[in-house]
Amino acid sequence: MKKIYLLILITFSFSSYGQIAEGSSFIEGRFDFLNQKTTTSPSDTEIKTNGFGAIFGVGSFISDNSAIGGGVSYSRLEFDDFNSNQLGLNVFFQRFKSIRERFYFTPRINASYVFGKSEFDSGFGSNPETKISGIELSWIPGFQYAFDEKWVLGATIGAISYSNLTEKDSENSDNKVTESSFNVSMLANNFNLTVQYYFGKKD
Repeated sequence: MKKIYLLILITFSFSSYGQIAEGSSFIEGRFDFLNQKTTTSPSDTEIKTNGFGAIFGVGSFISDNSAIGGGVSYSRLEFDDFNSNQLGLNVFFQRFKSIRERFYFTPRINASYVFGKSEFDSGFGSNPETKISGIELSWIPGFQYAFDEKWVLGATIGAISYSNLTEKDSENSDNKVTESSFNVSMLANNFNLTVQYYFGKKD
């Protein structure tokens, strides 16, 4: 059983939008930093996990409150004798539902094709490498508050997601495993805080 006793998850995001109206466009980016320590019972072995992620995208409003877009993502994860690197190609649909003046509910549907590799240090001179590829689908609830016409604070809490990923031995492509998973996570450690800057508002 693993017990998490230190978790630091820092997310910085920025977006630059025109006004929320049909015909406007935006660019966006996000950076994630992860530092986590876990202990395993009964040996009380400590495992450190470090991670980094970045997402960049562009979008356009197809109506006054709906936008579509796409982008690229990168993530790296390291823990114990394992490390992985993944790239992703993303498309999304996002709604902007006004709750009150300057405050929006902004759920997003995201679809990604991810690919990359992972490596395990065996300690015996051989480092098995595995290739990873597959799809990920997610629904991500979020909120945004506009302090003025340019500065916006946004937040997301968890996600509902589905993934179908295939892992292949890089030396033997016939040796592969495909796994599908469905996750619902609304926990505090999936809380992402964003700072956004808007520009290019149309008259």
